[in-house]
Amino acid sequence: MLSFSLTGGRPVDFFFVDDAYRLKPSRPGMYPLAAIGGVRVESEQLSPLNKALEELCRTTYRFPVGEEFKWSPQKTSWMARRLTDTRRRKFYLAVIETLRRHDVVATVMIATRYPTDRDSMSSATTEATKFYLERVEQQCRRRDRQGFIIVDRPGGGPKEEAALLKRCAAVVEGGTYWVKFAHIAHGLLAADSRTSRLLQAADLVVSCTAAAVAGEQKYALPVFLHIEEMLDRAGDRVQGYGLKIDPDDRHANLYYWLLAAEHFWHGRSRWRLPRVDRNWATDSMEE
Repeated sequence: MLSFSLTGGRPVDFFFVDDAYRLKPSRPGMYPLAAIGGVRVESEQLSPLNKALEELCRTTYRFPVGEEFKWSPQKTSWMARRLTDTRRRKFYLAVIETLRRHDVVATVMIATRYPTDRDSMSSATTEATKFYLERVEQQCRRRDRQGFIIVDRPGGGPKEEAALLKRCAAVVEGGTYWVKFAHIAHGLLAADSRTSRLLQAADLVVSCTAAAVAGEQKYALPVFLHIEEMLDRAGDRVQGYGLKIDPDDRHANLYYWLLAAEHFWHGRSRWRLPRVDRNWATDSMEE
């Protein structure tokens, strides 16, 4: 386990993290994808944001005690039965607006793999996790803050949870080709999303973004357009900061369709978008 502690008097940013998968994307030419990401909350905003989300759920929308919200709730759940169609979309937008009022920043890293690759989703998950941890370090360094990461507890039980935490610890302790980690204040912790409105918000952000990238236009895209405003950015650039779709080169034009980006950055080169020699050059739903 990691042994980092809160030292040096730096303020803390909390990162609430979840994952999402799309094995059969609707977008023509899109490979199966794994997404890792979530929401960044300043320590000063943690308590008021949590209270505001609880008020929204319990008072405005009458969620029963212990009922969580999700992007894709189970069909037998209260949310699936009672919040439908327009009312559910209004609820999602109210959650996003609550996050924005409390200065929340979103980050989603996506990795795709050719469907016949052996262990393709395991490979994609590992890569997306590495990308996300790098962004946490970069954001904390930029802001001169410490980072504390809470991940949604995996559904596979203690063994899967231990494997996840060990995998993340290895990345942080060893660093990557691009990043050496110095701002993560503590080893990653896993928590049950049923007890955390902020992990539920991470599920909404990551799952909706993954669905929008995968080409789900009817429900995901209108909500994602509001999430897009929360994505981390440097100047006016979101690509590679708040949203990454690996491999970037293959997905360059999706940044045009999803983020209205006029340019794509590839190393030190800058390409005008959309590129006619890449997928989805003239239509986001035509390969």
